[in-house]
Amino acid sequence: MSQNDTQWRQQVDAWLVGPAANPPPGVTSNFTNGPSRHKYDIACQTICLTAVTTLVVIRVYTKSRVLKSLGWDDGKRVVSANVRDDELTVVIATSVLAWLGLIAFGVLIAISDEYGAGKHMWDITGADYVMYHKLKYAVYITYTLDILFTKASILLLYLRAFSPARSLRIVIHLFLWAHILCYIAGFFVAVFNCSPRDAIWNPYVRNIKCHDTRALNVASAVINVVSDFAILFIPILTVWNLKMQQKHKVRTMAIFATGLL
Repeated sequence: MSQNDTQWRQQVDAWLVGPAANPPPGVTSNFTNGPSRHKYDIACQTICLTAVTTLVVIRVYTKSRVLKSLGWDDGKRVVSANVRDDELTVVIATSVLAWLGLIAFGVLIAISDEYGAGKHMWDITGADYVMYHKLKYAVYITYTLDILFTKASILLLYLRAFSPARSLRIVIHLFLWAHILCYIAGFFVAVFNCSPRDAIWNPYVRNIKCHDTRALNVASAVINVVSDFAILFIPILTVWNLKMQQKHKVRTMAIFATGLL
């Protein structure tokens, strides 16, 4: 090992046990009791998970027990070689998958709090910084899949709700497949963006080769914004064209308009 490599190794070892960044003048690093937003993060994740879990349980129960009409937007697929004897029912709900993705997201966020999320960089060690960015990498991948299933569930619901309108079904299909392709591309870019992969979370990795993802990020942002507005306005415009009393239209559109929140 050359002298330069030895010095570099010593520098990395010192950084791993020292602060991830130099503190401001007059400030001392505090690895044990430094300022943290951990409690706010946990509170936010708990509220979101509780609310979403309640809604998912209500939806699945209502459609399976009350309406008895689980569909692809809930995830019921029947694959049967023999309808009477060998019927195989596989429940792979896009809404349930999105819910499970949110749980995974919340768990990863909670774990990342233990490694520096919500803290100043000078209040965490270099080793914690590396672990935090590993978790951040996993969070991004989980988020990508979670949004994929969430929007797909909504668009599949629209296909069922507005099935008689052929032109509208075509539009929904276009948004659905554009959304799926966009997030699948984003997933693979996130996974295979850098070589070696350690470069994503370790600032001391050398000989890095990363792809330029700016064009994909812009395209993804555009598709995201357009699909968000489409998901909001498709049911509102459809309800507006229905033959029903004005007050009923307004009430129904108000329900869909809650998506603005």
